[in-house]
Amino acid sequence: MSNFDFDYWSNLANTDVESFNMQRDFIIKKAIRKISKGDSRREWVISGIQVRLNKKLSRYKDPVAKMSVVYGMMLSSLDDLNDAYKGVMS
Repeated sequence: MSNFDFDYWSNLANTDVESFNMQRDFIIKKAIRKISKGDSRREWVISGIQVRLNKKLSRYKDPVAKMSVVYGMMLSSLDDLNDAYKGVMS
């Protein structure tokens, strides 16, 4: 997504939320397919993470609150990874 047009997406989000969400979902699904590299299990796992993320974010209207939720999920995942690493290394 090297040609990301912030103004376009910002305007779309402010003027046509339904279209914004449809286009956003399309791009996310396309990215998931691309990074899954044809591995259906991997695509299923990544799609599940996205569903979980969308469900959590749907509770909030404020973009800063949404960012905080994503940040918290990321930190939690990193903590889990760190714990697993410590378990393997001990």
